[in-house]
Amino acid sequence: MTKGHQVAAYWDFENMHASVLEAKQGEGSYAQSRGTQPAVLDVGAICRHLESLGTVVVHRAFADWRSFGVYRPALLNHRVDCVQVFAPGSNGKNSADIRMVIDALRDSAMISSITDVVIISCDIDFAPLATQLKRQSKRVHGIGVRGSTSRFWPKACDGFRFYRDLVESAKNGGRQQGPSVEARTLLIRALQAAARGQEDFWLRASVIGIALREIDAEFRPQRFGHRTLTPLLKSFPDIIEVRNDDGQVTARLRRPQAAA
Repeated sequence: MTKGHQVAAYWDFENMHASVLEAKQGEGSYAQSRGTQPAVLDVGAICRHLESLGTVVVHRAFADWRSFGVYRPALLNHRVDCVQVFAPGSNGKNSADIRMVIDALRDSAMISSITDVVIISCDIDFAPLATQLKRQSKRVHGIGVRGSTSRFWPKACDGFRFYRDLVESAKNGGRQQGPSVEARTLLIRALQAAARGQEDFWLRASVIGIALREIDAEFRPQRFGHRTLTPLLKSFPDIIEVRNDDGQVTARLRRPQAAA
């Protein structure tokens, strides 16, 4: 827990549930499963992350709970206020969004001790809310699902975590996977993405850094025990070649050794 920080958290619950369901069962699966919904979202993993940010003083989830009642015991166990938002007509989704915005701005103005606001949604429509909260000197965090989250939404936040990473962290007891697993996987993915199929291409460290943040919006070398990206790259000599050309650090993935 971050001492001295007081957190207000707001769930766009239908958005998160639908995004996780489609990540598991394929695009369009939520539209085909109207009515009472199955439990696919790990509420505890998200709540444990919220608690790591500070003391949670406001915690609300917005949805039409007639469809999401299966989650209520877990939410209540984590002291989440389940706000009923009825879905009038075909525009019901926006009802929850509007209510979330109103509550977040009102709470931020009325509860001066709030330091951090967390928006749990994949929806880029909350970017203007993030901007307004920053003007009120609040630190804004986002939580979303890979594949459903606009690449611009993490950039609108001061901090952003992807749902699957929180679930994996919870499975590891809150511990990071460590350089041998998480960092290695991130670096391989980033180098492959930045090289765009050109295996022998030497990439500037700045380009690799951009690719890493495209994959993980909260990437920081310090997370893996290094002050900058260069020593992190050098910590994997078995898979990454690093060179310094007149002060310009570049790197590329090592080619697999041919079998003898």
